[in-house]
Amino acid sequence: MKSPRSRLRVVRLVTNIGVRSREVLREAGPGVIAADRRLWPATLFYAAVTLALSAQQFTIDALYYLTDVRGGDWDLLLHPHHVLMEPAYFGWARLWGTLGWRGGDVLPLQVLTVLVTTAALALLLGVARRLLTGGAAALAVLWLAACHLPWSQATQPDAGPWFWLFAAVNVAWAARLPESRPGTRTVVQLAVTTALGILFHQALVLAAPVLAVLLARAA
Repeated sequence: MKSPRSRLRVVRLVTNIGVRSREVLREAGPGVIAADRRLWPATLFYAAVTLALSAQQFTIDALYYLTDVRGGDWDLLLHPHHVLMEPAYFGWARLWGTLGWRGGDVLPLQVLTVLVTTAALALLLGVARRLLTGGAAALAVLWLAACHLPWSQATQPDAGPWFWLFAAVNVAWAARLPESRPGTRTVVQLAVTTALGILFHQALVLAAPVLAVLLARAA
């Protein structure tokens, strides 16, 4: 059993980590979501490997969305929980068809979800690089990318990849809030981004009050 002194040291360590993490995120500024050209080879490699190793086995929800995209019925495409997600899938699949693709809707939608997942991972890597030193940030995001949920969901025409993307966008926005009072432009951009995320995945409405509190504290 730990002594009270040991417990106090643990509490102090956790507190110091939290304070330091907040300071690092505040110091990061707008550059926290800046694109790094060195990420493109790794991003493309992850996308290619994910597509190559993906199993053609889909969740019930993914099959449901695939059926809606193939049918093109807007009464079904405008799902109340994911208002913009199925129209995005539908438009992407039709774009491939316009460009001459005749191999069905599965591969185009898988390409889109892989791109969405890799974009989310790239955003999280941008945040992690401000918190961790050396190669620890890349290793942490690599572990995340190899976890079952993002890896298996990356090729599912489902809501999961979109949730990952907009959750990562929210984290990146929260990280870039400066110490000074946020301007009107920042507030509007954050509101638009959050609203767009909610229209893709309704569960992201839970992020809205958290971001509002962060804005209020920074104001």
